[in-house]
Amino acid sequence: MAKSETEICNAALARIGAEPISNMVNPRTTNARYCKELFPQARDYLLRKFEWDFATKRQTMAHPSITNNTSYDYIYTIPPKCMRVLDLLNGDGVHDDNIEWIIEDEYLYTNEDDAMFKFIFQVEDVRKFDPGFTNALAARLAWLLCLKVTGKINLRQTLYREYLFQVGEAEGLDGLEHQSEPKEPKRWDQAH
Repeated sequence: MAKSETEICNAALARIGAEPISNMVNPRTTNARYCKELFPQARDYLLRKFEWDFATKRQTMAHPSITNNTSYDYIYTIPPKCMRVLDLLNGDGVHDDNIEWIIEDEYLYTNEDDAMFKFIFQVEDVRKFDPGFTNALAARLAWLLCLKVTGKINLRQTLYREYLFQVGEAEGLDGLEHQSEPKEPKRWDQAH
């Protein structure tokens, strides 16, 4: 488990054969400035890419008082730090295939009252990252940093393949840690 953003950046820099940095918060070197610039971008992109267990949250939201110009009955404000809405659950917190929704601007529109959001939120504390996510993030950072730091196109292509491998490994392991969402129970007269 990583202890800091700097530690993850140093793992990325090691992949491209660059010198480690001592501090990303107050960067004193060009590589540290690159890391400070690219770290949040790489983290947020990777968070949006998959349904990471460590970054999944469920939350109810209030209806904002704005004009609804859609055909839907209800409006919800997207939760703060929401990276991607995964599902809109019914009032009991259960997935329902019949719930339709769309996102426009910072609002979600639906016909479901008392809905609950299931979403990926922006995790900024690296100590909460899954180890697989950390490896994939370091690989993505290495790919992003490569041309700026080394100028080596062939190395960048190799790093992209490593990034894809690390993402696949991380997603596979993360996906093993949960079972599918419970479905709406059928009424006795609909059972097969």
